[in-house]
Amino acid sequence: MEKKENYKVTSSGFRYKIDDEVLDDWETLTLLKKVDDGDILAIIDVAPKFLGEKQYQNLQKFLKKKEGKVRTTSMIREIGEIFTSNQVKN
Repeated sequence: MEKKENYKVTSSGFRYKIDDEVLDDWETLTLLKKVDDGDILAIIDVAPKFLGEKQYQNLQKFLKKKEGKVRTTSMIREIGEIFTSNQVKN
């Protein structure tokens, strides 16, 4: 069965897709828990795992082109929006 390509777009215009397998990965869930528990720096590890390395790099390029550099606040905002719109469902 062929996977359906479900692209989403953040409010700033970044287009991305999340592989269904990522939402069913224990290591990713463990990293998300660390972020949820207040370890904000864990987002540095979870973002490329959640988005995939290529999309993670594309997000950085997108922000750099838009703002002249990759601002921490912008990266956290984008990743937060992506996480929120792709919450793991039971």
